[in-house]
Amino acid sequence: MAWPLAASCCRPSGLPTGAKHNVLNTCIYSLRRKLQFHGAPHRIHTVRGVGFSARTR
Repeated sequence: MAWPLAASCCRPSGLPTGAKHNVLNTCIYSLRRKLQFHGAPHRIHTVRGVGFSARTR
């Protein structure tokens, strides 16, 4: 499963029109830190030029 970066900046996704372009990056960073704190394996990966990927294994 991958989330394209461009889709994160569109209004239909629920973000306000004045949202900064790095909102998704900030959310993913926070989620990664929380998962790491609880000892979860690294499953969210950045795919340059595409977006993010959640891997199950």
